[in-house]
Amino acid sequence: MAKGSKTGNGLKLVDPDTCLTVSLDVGIGYTGVAMWLPGASLFRLFLITSQVLPEARKSHHMAEAILSAVYGAHSRYSLNPAQRVLLVVEGYGYGGGFFNVQQAEMIGMIKKAVIEFTHIFKGLVFLAPNTVKLRVAGAGKATKSMVKKAVSSVVALPKGATSHEADAVAVYLAYNKMWKNVTDETYKVSILHE
Repeated sequence: MAKGSKTGNGLKLVDPDTCLTVSLDVGIGYTGVAMWLPGASLFRLFLITSQVLPEARKSHHMAEAILSAVYGAHSRYSLNPAQRVLLVVEGYGYGGGFFNVQQAEMIGMIKKAVIEFTHIFKGLVFLAPNTVKLRVAGAGKATKSMVKKAVSSVVALPKGATSHEADAVAVYLAYNKMWKNVTDETYKVSILHE
């Protein structure tokens, strides 16, 4: 595994114009998924839910559903067979009011797939929630409605899009603004393959 390259501006991650990018607003009950072709072209936006499953299976189900969608997108939409997928995920914090151990398990399963399947994945990048909010809505403590409004001013969301789907779009928009010059913390938690 190789990390991003040094540039004159600091640390650099993967250029989203060089790969399929899947941005995720990860949650155990609902996960927003936005899929992007190179050139910032949103081609798929959807919600994955686990509300009907028993608690013990939710993290496993959500991870499988996310990875299945990514594998499908890779095989169907990759213009070049060698083109791989970059996952950009809104991170989560330990000790916060929203922390859920099942979410950590789900992220662990996704992280394992990214490490093992280097022929499919170009990398995995985590962005802190307040970083996403700051980059997209202009305030690190922006509400979900503020984020959705800011996203809607940049990307035409489908009618009835949920806040989770809007957050998945926000994750991509934030990444697209910052990939050339990221913080040490974002760089350290990223997994990037050459």
